[in-house]
Amino acid sequence: MKSTIILANYPYKLPRVSSMFRYIVFCVFLTLVWNATLQAALEATPPPGVNGTGGSMYDAITASCGDSGNSLAFNTQCNALLSSSPIEQTEQVQIISPEQTGASGTNANKTSASKTSSANQSVMSRMVSFRNEGVTTRANNFQFYDNGNALQPTGISSINKGAASADDYSKLGLWVNGIFRFGTVDSTFQESKGYNYNNLGVTLGLDYAVTEDLIVGTAFTYLSTNGDYVSNGGDLHTDLFNGAIYASYYITDNFYIDGLAFYGGNNYDITRNVNYTGVNATLEGTPDGRQYGFNLSSSYTFNYQRLIAEPYVSVGYIGTDIDAYDEAELGPASGQGWATRYDAQNLTSLKTTLGALFAYNFDVPWGVLIPQIRGEWHHEFEGHGREITSKFIGNNADSARTYSVFIENPDRDYFTFGTSITSA
Repeated sequence: MKSTIILANYPYKLPRVSSMFRYIVFCVFLTLVWNATLQAALEATPPPGVNGTGGSMYDAITASCGDSGNSLAFNTQCNALLSSSPIEQTEQVQIISPEQTGASGTNANKTSASKTSSANQSVMSRMVSFRNEGVTTRANNFQFYDNGNALQPTGISSINKGAASADDYSKLGLWVNGIFRFGTVDSTFQESKGYNYNNLGVTLGLDYAVTEDLIVGTAFTYLSTNGDYVSNGGDLHTDLFNGAIYASYYITDNFYIDGLAFYGGNNYDITRNVNYTGVNATLEGTPDGRQYGFNLSSSYTFNYQRLIAEPYVSVGYIGTDIDAYDEAELGPASGQGWATRYDAQNLTSLKTTLGALFAYNFDVPWGVLIPQIRGEWHHEFEGHGREITSKFIGNNADSARTYSVFIENPDRDYFTFGTSITSA
């Protein structure tokens, strides 16, 4: 039997318990969905005009800014950021965004792997000198000259004797090569902190003619890289110590195969500036890293007296590992809230190269100088875009979140040009 209550002569039925329970559950569900939707909307709305890294970083900031577990510096800076106007937020996020950390891996791949790479170009140039005159080479392939007079050498020539006489040639060669290179990595929307860089270094090598057709050697390279980020974004310094073994084998008198394998260590010093109204910070990270890889190339040599021309094809692989690291504050602690911890990085590259080289031999009082120029077309097979997982050091609340620094896909096809001078 249904019960009723008479209110102002109108009947009112008491709701069933099951209906009321469903109503409460429905209200709770709507509340949870609304909160989740609102939170997602807030996270999906970073300041206008920021890239993927800036958006990911902004979401991490909004997720836990002001929580009690954070450092005072982080809460102070993030609250100031979130209370700024949209235009100010866009500017500040772009400045804070730590895209500089991706340059360490990008530049590492530029200094190794191909024939025009800074770290291994000296060794490649040395193997070219095997096919030039007046330096360690298969003597029966070339005509040697001393001040324009043809010589008739026998056996293997010696680098440290220049083109002095045929009797001076030996099987052992000691050589040294200087390295200088410079370039620019342009800014893009995803990687807005482009930079200029230069490489300066030296390679010392020793090789031995095992037979008339096979020469093997080893080399050590020290390479210093310095880079400056655009818009006063900071700077990059790298010290590379690289060891290599190499060999050159002649299949016929003019057709050869060169091989190179290397392993090296990198010491990075990455500095980024975070400067905007109320913040003037310099943050520094000093991770270590490693590089390893190989290069195989084959070519046919054309020579005319002191001139050599070589079209060639090669394949090169390089792996780069960069250790995880924390940034430290330099100077006043006004921006310490933005210091960041970065996870370890690993990147690989597999390239094929089609190129051509031209070299010429000059006699000098102490021996021989061999300037070289080469151009290459590269195709990248393995390299891909990557994400560096990062976290603000001062963001220690239970709600703390990591964010990603996004690195773009490398160019699949591109051209490079290089020059070098070998002293023999």
